[in-house]
Amino acid sequence: MRKIKKFSALLLSGVLMLSTVACGGTSGKNGGNDTSTSKMTVEERLADSQKKMAEVKSVHMTMDMTMGMKLAIEGEETQEAAMQTTSEIDMISNPVKAKISMTMDFGDLLAAEGETANSEEAKQTLETYMEEVDGKYLMYTGAEGQWVKQEVDASSLTQYDPEESATLYLKSLSDVKEVGTEEINGENTTKIEGVVKGDAIKEILDASGVGSSLTQMTGLEQEEIDQLFNDLEDFKMTVWLNDDNYMVKVEEDLLDMLNAMMKNILKDSGQEDAFTFTAFKASMIYNNFDKVEDFTIPEEAKNGTDISTTTTTE
Repeated sequence: MRKIKKFSALLLSGVLMLSTVACGGTSGKNGGNDTSTSKMTVEERLADSQKKMAEVKSVHMTMDMTMGMKLAIEGEETQEAAMQTTSEIDMISNPVKAKISMTMDFGDLLAAEGETANSEEAKQTLETYMEEVDGKYLMYTGAEGQWVKQEVDASSLTQYDPEESATLYLKSLSDVKEVGTEEINGENTTKIEGVVKGDAIKEILDASGVGSSLTQMTGLEQEEIDQLFNDLEDFKMTVWLNDDNYMVKVEEDLLDMLNAMMKNILKDSGQEDAFTFTAFKASMIYNNFDKVEDFTIPEEAKNGTDISTTTTTE
């Protein structure tokens, strides 16, 4: 049951992976009256959006995620639980610098284990900063006044760079269609639905460094990590573009993709259906386009415990 024991680390990696995929966009400016977009095809609008988002210098993002889980091990009582996370992200590019505040609500998860739900103890806030220093990429993470720092792969920072991520993620969107209009934050927007297919997902995960992160966090061999990415299911993505073709909102449904990955993780255990996700959705809204002010990383974060050389053990 080696792989099942490491599930907690994989679950965290899944959340990080979702953040990686989800941060591949940015906000429009202040709306606009560019009626020429009405003459474009959906594909032309998305291509134009890629070009415009590549010019982004800073943006604020709000990301909400809902994750539902079911654990059904033979001979044991089936348990279901859910977790909610909300992240506020300030991103500055060239060089990339990020500030992230993530609040995780484990209320339903605790209730499934017989503990009190919906209390302040069920919530945890993580503060994270990222920056480039002398060619090295550093990440600082703090919870309850305790900080750790580590050197990370460049992709951990560039995922927040719209010039890099917009090209990678939007070009992966296929089978697109307009499905209506909607007002988002006072702007008229066009709602576009599409899918990100399995082969494109593998490219995204490779470029984002998720594979190397999984190796470090779980202790799985690279060959095992590669197997997790085999035959991934497509996932649905919906984007909202304003009249100037800037993206103001994104929603993703990764349920099928992550369940396929979990089956790959557990297939050698004989309990492929022991764990399933019942929901895994993310919604991102973007604002404060090119208006994010520079920020100072706290000294207590920079002086945190260095875990760069920490390895995962059995």
